[in-house]
Amino acid sequence: MKKLCALLLALALAALSGCGAGGLYGRADAVVDENGVLTGFVLTDELGNRHGVIVDSETEFHTDAGVLMTRNGFMSGDFEAAMVSVERAPWPQRLELPQGGSIAARRARSVSVSAYLLPERYTLADGTELEVWQMRRPAWKEYCLPDGTVLLDDLGVTLSGLEREDIPPQAAERIEGHYAGRGALYDLDAELERAYADYAGGEEGFTAYTAGQETRVTAVSGNYVNLTTKLTLSVRGSLVDVTSTGESFDLATGEPR
Repeated sequence: MKKLCALLLALALAALSGCGAGGLYGRADAVVDENGVLTGFVLTDELGNRHGVIVDSETEFHTDAGVLMTRNGFMSGDFEAAMVSVERAPWPQRLELPQGGSIAARRARSVSVSAYLLPERYTLADGTELEVWQMRRPAWKEYCLPDGTVLLDDLGVTLSGLEREDIPPQAAERIEGHYAGRGALYDLDAELERAYADYAGGEEGFTAYTAGQETRVTAVSGNYVNLTTKLTLSVRGSLVDVTSTGESFDLATGEPR
C-alpha cells in the first residue's frame, strides 16, 4: 500500500477532518535559516503536491507530550522530516529555500506532529535503505521504503502494570529484570526481510507487516503476581497471528514460580 511514511490512512483522514479549509496533512521537510532556526517547512501531501508553510512565535504547536518532540525542539529545526497536520492562515507569502529560490507559502496557525524521521537508516540485505520513523508511542517505529511504502510497523517490546501499589518495589524490580534479560521474542531483522520479500514479489495489494511484544500484569492474587505476554507477528501483511503466554512470580520477591 503506497502512502507517505508514517501513519495509517485513517489517522490522516482524522487529522484532515479537523483542519478546515486551510488544513493540510503530510510530510514536512524542515527549512532552516543560516542560524539553524526553523523558518518553515515544505509539506508534501498524499497526492505529491508541495506546499510552503511558514512558522513563527505565534504558531501553536501540538504533539504527544514527552514522546515525539518539544515545541523548542521543533522550532529549532532539530528534525529532518516529520508527519504533521497544519492549519494555515489564508494570506499568501513566500518561503525562502536554503538551496535558493522560494516557494508559495502561508503562515501556520497551528502545527500538530504525529511522527518524525529518525536520523538512522536501516539497511536490508540487498542494500536497500529504509527510513525509520518515530511514532506516537516510544517503542513504536515504522520502517519505510524509499518510495514511501510502509514496510513494517514495529510496535516494540513493552512492559506495563508493575507500578501498581500492591506490587512491592523489590518484586517489581526483579520481574522487570527478568523480562529485560529475556528481550524480544521475535527477530526484527528477519521480519523486515520477510516483509521486503513479499513486497518485492510484485503482487498487488501489499500491506505493511506488523511485529510487537506486549507484556502486562493481569492479576495480583494471594502470594503471586501474574503477567501475560502477547506476541503479534504478521502471517502476511495485515493478517497477523497473536500468541499469548502467561507467567507467575512470587509477590514478595519477584522470583518466577
